[in-house]
Amino acid sequence: MFGSWFSDDGRAAPKKKVTHRAPQRKPVAGRNAPSSRRPAPKPVTYGGGISLMTVFLSIVALGMLAAVAMVVLPRDMSQVGGYPVNPLAGEKPRNLLAEAQKIMIDRNAELALSEEEVNRYLNQRLQGEQKGPMAALVKFRGVYIDFASGTADIIVERELFGMPITMSAKLAAEQARGRAYYKQAGWTLGRIDLGARNVKPVIDLFLRLRGACLDEYHVIQQMSDVRFEENRLVLDARI
Repeated sequence: MFGSWFSDDGRAAPKKKVTHRAPQRKPVAGRNAPSSRRPAPKPVTYGGGISLMTVFLSIVALGMLAAVAMVVLPRDMSQVGGYPVNPLAGEKPRNLLAEAQKIMIDRNAELALSEEEVNRYLNQRLQGEQKGPMAALVKFRGVYIDFASGTADIIVERELFGMPITMSAKLAAEQARGRAYYKQAGWTLGRIDLGARNVKPVIDLFLRLRGACLDEYHVIQQMSDVRFEENRLVLDARI
């Protein structure tokens, strides 16, 4: 009975290794049981409309676009006498400075100048060029004055990317102690009316213009009366 435990040579046969399996637990009904159903898809949620902030930003953007359009759109220059003036044309305008100096010395006459004559002289006198950091983009076109009863609208026209841009300052002539002086009556940028508010870039532009025509400015200051009439300027030097 012991023969199966020994080999032929009398040694004990090796014992077979027995591996013990971990006991498998049966799933308990209702607990940890694998679900036979697939998870339901999540419902798609759509936005509930445009937010108030989006509406506000859209209105601001449209307002800014309208303001830019009003700046880019130039004013109507068809009613300005002598527009457009080519300063390089061969026709030489009247020397209005010399004529004004003469009546200033004689003190016995007045000088009436048409709007076209003033604009031709002014552009021939200036022959301006754009300077500064924007000179490569901006081109100077000319300076014009639109005279009306009691006011003079000085218009500076420039060109940006081939499109005309206008800036203007309206002046009213008044008298004090026998001398003429000018009162600011409004500013415009393109077709935007800035009212009587002081806008530094616009003011600086017209101060440079006055500096370029300083001789004419001093002569006009010596006049007894300066009248802005419809389409003309009247300088009165009579005492």
